[in-house]
Amino acid sequence: MPRGSYLAWHGAPKKKNKEGASSATVEGNAGPVWGLGLRGMMMKTKWFVVVSLMIGTACSARAQDAGNLAGSPSENVAPDFAQTSAAKVTMLAASNGMGSAGGYGAPIFPRVAAATHESAEPPMPAPGVFTRTRDDYRWQLGFGFAWVRFQSSIFNASGLGANTSLTYYTNEWLAFEGDVTTSFAPTIYVREHVKYLSYTGGVKIGSRREKWEPWAHVLAGGAHVQPQTAGNSRNALAIQAGGGADYRLHSRISLRVEGDWVRTQFFKQTQNNLQLVGGVVIHF
Repeated sequence: MPRGSYLAWHGAPKKKNKEGASSATVEGNAGPVWGLGLRGMMMKTKWFVVVSLMIGTACSARAQDAGNLAGSPSENVAPDFAQTSAAKVTMLAASNGMGSAGGYGAPIFPRVAAATHESAEPPMPAPGVFTRTRDDYRWQLGFGFAWVRFQSSIFNASGLGANTSLTYYTNEWLAFEGDVTTSFAPTIYVREHVKYLSYTGGVKIGSRREKWEPWAHVLAGGAHVQPQTAGNSRNALAIQAGGGADYRLHSRISLRVEGDWVRTQFFKQTQNNLQLVGGVVIHF
């Protein structure tokens, strides 16, 4: 071993002085001993700093992970299986047949397919002003022109006028109707005009399914005629029977043609009159 190394680890040889005491002396080797001691202290300090930094970094990362878990538990924690949709799925249904003996039921895949097919169908739109079916419009209001041929033993007259009717359908074919007709004829006497009015109500039967809607009605009520003749009343009983057809232009609008036989009892007689109507019907 070199002399310098030996002296560094074991020290210098001791010499006794005159008083018998020993003292450690190093001949020319004090410099290497102090240099090696300082270098060892620096190495120990360096390793201490490195280990401290590693421990601090690990503690900081662990604290950050704990903070993230506490701030957003829903992102990292899996939900309970009982709360998921997978826990509610039943792959096999109970069977009442032979499959129940083995503990297995019939598969539910056909029912799932049927339910999927039903849910795929688009929902029907809610009825609106222009999308309702004909059954939704039970009321009918008709306006039109009327031609009336009045025949009696005193005078005959043909007049033009107006017709108005209001109908309410209780179902697809049965309805109740009210009808009013007015007519005005030319002069028959000196400055006398024939004025005719009928007001009746009754039952109407018809179809409301096709483009053409035929119908028939029987009505009863009263009638009024002018001029008044001597010894006779201007009012009489009226019975109206006939029919017609409506042509649908729109779910709310139809065209109408109508023909009726009208029986009246003016002048203590019976009159058989003819009435023709053409007009428009509004459905609501």
